[in-house]
Amino acid sequence: MFKKYLTKAVTVVVKKYTKLVTYLENKWADKHASSFHSYKLFKNGVHSTLVDLGDLSQLWMDITCRSQSILEILPTLSRHQVYVLRQVPKDLMKILPVMLLAPLPGTILILPIFFAFPRIFLSRAFWTPEQCKSIDTKCLKDRFDYRTQSLLKSKLLTIIYSSSCSMNYSQPILKSLRNLANALSQASILEPISAEQICDLIPAFKGPLSLEQLDTSHLAALCRLHGLSIYSYIWIMNTLLWNDLFKGKSILKTSRILVLKKHAYFLYAEDQCIQKDKLFNDHSLSIIQSSELKQVSKGSKKGRQNKKASLSVVIIFRRITINR
Repeated sequence: MFKKYLTKAVTVVVKKYTKLVTYLENKWADKHASSFHSYKLFKNGVHSTLVDLGDLSQLWMDITCRSQSILEILPTLSRHQVYVLRQVPKDLMKILPVMLLAPLPGTILILPIFFAFPRIFLSRAFWTPEQCKSIDTKCLKDRFDYRTQSLLKSKLLTIIYSSSCSMNYSQPILKSLRNLANALSQASILEPISAEQICDLIPAFKGPLSLEQLDTSHLAALCRLHGLSIYSYIWIMNTLLWNDLFKGKSILKTSRILVLKKHAYFLYAEDQCIQKDKLFNDHSLSIIQSSELKQVSKGSKKGRQNKKASLSVVIIFRRITINR
């Protein structure tokens, strides 16, 4: 009897509180439209983040309870599950200060500080559509930084030409390196690279171009090119799920190799989801590749030359890092 009365009392209190909040929000929206807009964005962002956090917790529990490894489970997940597993841990690391301050009284007074630097303090759930477009554009420009492209091109060509004269690699690997040099030349004149050509490059990435063989500066440049941060992946449970990737790695390289391999597996899983959902067919993908090459071809001749190596690395790394 007491439990029933308590439940009814709590329900009544919650309903009255909800009505009060709704009344205050309506009054606030009429008198202070600008500050109410920030409050609304913050409220919706917190709600969206909490929903994603619940999905992530459930997904972690499901994965840890299964006998399979994360590498076997990932290709079987849905697009939303892959997104949650990939993006939410990074978002939580970014917005942790905001989430800790949210329950405290007076938080609304410091919200303008967070909204003034959305890329630093807030995740995508808190951004306006205009901010999403602006920040995405800036992030893409940062990824295609000239210094990163030059370093990657230099490193890649050095490995190709030095390895081609070495007797330490088998003939299939040497042939694959020659094919890679041809593929880079083909990309430099804006010719699309076929799937068959990319498959022929796989042996090179089992030899001198494997992540374990690359030096630290090369790995760091690859991380910058793909917009990856080591610190965003320092999440205990998420790291434990990927412990299979730690085996046989140098201590100095482990973090970057782990980040790049996780990124590659996520890309592979997303490609599998696109294929399962039939969002694109082979003809559509070929059109997209041609469109990407046309976008790169726009602008000055110097700008095109600066982007060629980066385009090649993106295509090659995305398609053959996962040897399936």
